[in-house]
Amino acid sequence: MKYKKLFDSSIIDNIAVIKDSLLSDSGTVFVYSGQNALYDFIDELYDDGKGLDDKCLYGFKVCYEKNDLSLSYSADGGRHFLSLTSMSALIDRLDGTNSCVLVVENDSRTHLAFIVQQLIFVEYPLEKVDFFLRCQFNEGIKISKFLRGDQNFGRYCKAIIMRLSELRLNVSSEKSAGNPTKFKRLCDIDAVLTAFYEIKKLIGQIVNRSITLSVAASKKAGKSVLVNCLLDEELSPTSTETATPNNCVFKISRDGAYHLQLGDSPAQEYKSGAALKEGMNSYFREAQNNDAAGFSLPDMHIEYVSDADSRFSAYTIVDTAGPDAAGTYHADAAKRAVSSCDVAVFVIDYSKYLTISEDKYLRSIKQLFKEQNKLDALILALNKLDVRYTDYNSPKSSIKSVDFIKTRLGSIDASYQDLVIFPVSALEYLNATIAAKAGVKELEACNNLSVDKMKSLKFARRDVPELNWLHTHAENLETYHGMTAVSYDVFQKDSGLPALMKYADYIVRNKAHHNFLNDSINSIGRQANIIRRVINRKADSDKERRCIEILRRTVDNKLMISLNDILSRKN
Repeated sequence: MKYKKLFDSSIIDNIAVIKDSLLSDSGTVFVYSGQNALYDFIDELYDDGKGLDDKCLYGFKVCYEKNDLSLSYSADGGRHFLSLTSMSALIDRLDGTNSCVLVVENDSRTHLAFIVQQLIFVEYPLEKVDFFLRCQFNEGIKISKFLRGDQNFGRYCKAIIMRLSELRLNVSSEKSAGNPTKFKRLCDIDAVLTAFYEIKKLIGQIVNRSITLSVAASKKAGKSVLVNCLLDEELSPTSTETATPNNCVFKISRDGAYHLQLGDSPAQEYKSGAALKEGMNSYFREAQNNDAAGFSLPDMHIEYVSDADSRFSAYTIVDTAGPDAAGTYHADAAKRAVSSCDVAVFVIDYSKYLTISEDKYLRSIKQLFKEQNKLDALILALNKLDVRYTDYNSPKSSIKSVDFIKTRLGSIDASYQDLVIFPVSALEYLNATIAAKAGVKELEACNNLSVDKMKSLKFARRDVPELNWLHTHAENLETYHGMTAVSYDVFQKDSGLPALMKYADYIVRNKAHHNFLNDSINSIGRQANIIRRVINRKADSDKERRCIEILRRTVDNKLMISLNDILSRKN
């Protein structure tokens, strides 16, 4: 990427450099090497509207410099690595097109989070980068090798178990009288057979394991709106009056119909997503008046219909209960959902700028994830960024907003420094999605609708009330950022949700069950060692020797060769 360095020189000089650079190449990014926080630096550049205007700030992509990084960078899939020590050196290498591997050599999770956050600031496509700590990269080699063969492992294992069972049947059918080796041979066969049954079970758990993504937040942070964005449909009820009273667990439908099951009650079928949402709403309204039950409900399991190419349709999505609603039992439900998920997106309400309850809840989740060794799978979303347009005198910079929250979190607790934050407006993304599904073709990218015509559109399509919100936001984009035309693509990119979704999907696919896989493979390794001890045991008689030789030939196939290759080394 093309970049320019900025220092703590004259603000006037920096403004000139930024304007000239963006005029000659709008894709230029900036690396700030000064002593101030970025959010203060951006305030100085804005200078109450007398410096960089909001139109310029909208395209201003800036990140911190850092010169003590210990990185290994590879653009050829990890075959050859180059050492890098600064953020600017990394940005100089990234081209936005080709994939690369990035390894933090000192295993600092804080450094890893810093790098990811800076790439978010400069809007780099994170799906093009595989991020690792050194310890993760070494383990990842072993895991990748296992995953490449996991489809065949189950078949190999089943064949070996069948042959071992036949061998055991033959030995057990021998007469016991005058046959002192029979018991030892059966013990050897049973030990190997039991180990293979355990390997088969572990492989089955790996292959069939489903991934769960939970969205957590304090009440009224926009959690359910974000869930609907992930579902690509407005299913989870959203209300300014009631908090989500339970965990709503969404899975793709098995039969092409919508289903809802509350606790242990029989499942109900619905003909449409709208009917399902109304069914959920009716339960929510009942819970709102049930103080005896702590205004709570049992977990709700929902099967929904989705397009086959939906990014998250293969995962279980959980809209968790807000834990801090007064007088409720929601906290227990929320903790249960977060404890069992593979990935959690924690939503912070931008309009509140970090409350005590948000800090308390985030702290508890982070501690839980630390205990479960899955800190990679905790993602923060700074939601409701569209609210910044109600403050007429502040710079409309998402970088400023995120950097302020990240700095504030770090000052509250240094352990928060290893988290990354995405700036989002879930409502903007969802409204655009709903309008598109309603058939409003005027906002398709090919039409490039002028902001002036948005007003006529919202009156022409009164059946799509979401256009009212989109019209107001389009006027903000024009007023503050100089945009004269809008489309679904504009709204969705502006919302920040695509970047969050791509990163969440990356975490799910590459990091979420890393430790689960590693623990499972290590368990398989322990079983493989049991097998090795048996087939390498020194026999006391010819019959035992022949039995061990048969065992050795039986297990010496593709499965054991593959397992030996995977387990023999970690890097």
